[in-house]
Amino acid sequence: MNSATLTINYLRVQSANMIDKANSGHPGVCLGAAPVFYSLYKNMKVDAKDPQYFNRDRLCVSAGHASALLYATLNLFNYDIDMSDLKMFKRKDSITTGHPSIKTVGIDTSTGPLGQGIANAVGMAIAEAFLSKKFNRDNYRIFDHYTYAFCGDGDLMEGVGLEAISLAGNLKLNKLIVLYDSNEVTLEANLNVSNCENVKKKFMAQNWNVITVEKNTHKAISSAIIKAQKSINKPTIIIVKSIIGYGSPNAGSHVVHGKPLGAEGIKYLKEKLNYTYPDFVVPESVKSHIEKFVNISKHKIDDEKLVLDSYSRAYPEEYKELQEWLQNKPIRNNPLDLDYNREISSRQALNEIMAQVRVANLIGGTADVAPSTLAYVKGNRDFCPDDHSGSYIHYGVREHAMGAIQNGIILHGGLRSYSSTFLSFSNYMYPSIRMSTLMDIPSIYIFSHDSIAVGVDGSTHQPVEQIGQLRLYPNLNVIRPGNIMETLASYYTALNSQNPTAIITSRQNLQPYKCTLQDALKGGYVLEDGEDITIIATGSEVNIALQVKDKLKGKKINAKVVSMPCIEIFEKQPKSYKDKVLNGKIYVIEASNDNIWYRYNIVKHYGVNDYGFTGDQKELYEHFNITVDKIVKDIVNTIK
Repeated sequence: MNSATLTINYLRVQSANMIDKANSGHPGVCLGAAPVFYSLYKNMKVDAKDPQYFNRDRLCVSAGHASALLYATLNLFNYDIDMSDLKMFKRKDSITTGHPSIKTVGIDTSTGPLGQGIANAVGMAIAEAFLSKKFNRDNYRIFDHYTYAFCGDGDLMEGVGLEAISLAGNLKLNKLIVLYDSNEVTLEANLNVSNCENVKKKFMAQNWNVITVEKNTHKAISSAIIKAQKSINKPTIIIVKSIIGYGSPNAGSHVVHGKPLGAEGIKYLKEKLNYTYPDFVVPESVKSHIEKFVNISKHKIDDEKLVLDSYSRAYPEEYKELQEWLQNKPIRNNPLDLDYNREISSRQALNEIMAQVRVANLIGGTADVAPSTLAYVKGNRDFCPDDHSGSYIHYGVREHAMGAIQNGIILHGGLRSYSSTFLSFSNYMYPSIRMSTLMDIPSIYIFSHDSIAVGVDGSTHQPVEQIGQLRLYPNLNVIRPGNIMETLASYYTALNSQNPTAIITSRQNLQPYKCTLQDALKGGYVLEDGEDITIIATGSEVNIALQVKDKLKGKKINAKVVSMPCIEIFEKQPKSYKDKVLNGKIYVIEASNDNIWYRYNIVKHYGVNDYGFTGDQKELYEHFNITVDKIVKDIVNTIK
């Protein structure tokens, strides 16, 4: 048995042993795709001793259930995952989690939900293309790497994967390479039970190169990878025809997809592979074989670092800017040259703010709704098929992929990113939003048309439950500003946070009220003081709260008005501050059905308890009793 074959068989047996020891996992893909992972890492430009090197090749394992194989491969290629970690696969506090996590060294994105990794890879390829246009000079290829994605049949059935694939082909992301483990089996049954499409023709129709590897051998796969690297203006998919559960008793069957082999199954596997080495031990010949590829890759990166040193002297200003981008330096929170005392929608206010707070390494776009959400920076060029230097991405009507692509852009490093659509359509992005909060990365989501005030567009476009849903995500700042200053604070928060932020803006104009940037950045603050009751409001409803306060004066009730654009930020303030802001009987005015407000032991929430309907803003607010007179009357009655 030659060294390459022995290495592949070691990966198969090691993966099966890890899964069996954990009594949980997916041996099918690990046994079938071992030649793919071996061939990938043999050809990838990576250095385990410098795993965050900015110009390394990236790999998104979209089929995250192949985690055991990924960990075994990383261990083999000298990453900081030792044999004890492999033995702890899926155990509490282990770095070898059930699905890949960026908290583990050598892993470029957390995956689990199928299709997300493909979209993340598209985002990374966009980042590489943009950064190479920005920083490469003459013979200095500062950014010059490939982005790989590993996927299975399930990834190519999920909408997020298909949306991302379509956009990647349109954008001609030629340094994106997808390796598709085509075993024609899903968890339930053979693939033809649920899917009969021609993947090759489908990708060709979307401007992709297609390379088919009929025999699942490392030589054929390596040859395909090298060929894919030479693509000029198309991304490439390498279709690898494999056998799920190769070498196991149930090879080729859906039974082996997610069921440990057991002692007898592993014994059968070893005999089939003629593998005689002890469990959880890397054969010495495998170690020396892998060391050759490790050294080749390390030398490539060492040479690039010498080039970078020369670049720093030839282009000192560009090099300085590169370091700033890679370090993601914070933005200074300064007031802008804006007229804060005017009636304006928060979507328009954010548009003006984005035009003034110029962030050179900010790239983003909308789901074909820029004229409506106004989430774009005036004067910026488009990132388009034949020009990758622009910073505005036309995502098309692809919300699902947009969120995951944005995550990939950020995970690549060197760039900040935002995405935007209507708040009522944010549901299409929830899997990607969840992944950004799980990974705790600073994705920026800009959702406009914030409430039933959208009115005549009807209930499909009127967000009711979305604000509450977004607030349920751990690590997500959900900000609904009520004036220009709060909108500015929301943008500064998003740019400077290390966790994701959702900015919710209005289509309708908002009445001005005075506040300071310092107060707005605290998430919640006293807008007007009072000692009898406290009224909390957000966004469009802050002005209603101020009017309610004025009318309550005639009823001998002195109300405190608290603007709370962001609960999450407010909750991080000192207890003494929070107790000063919120006390006494508390009422909330917000055009949502979010029950999270009851954490403050409120008397009542004046909000929306059903879906909206077609009508103007005034009709809708009256229908749901969110009017000054009705709220005043109700508060007076509750106090009596």
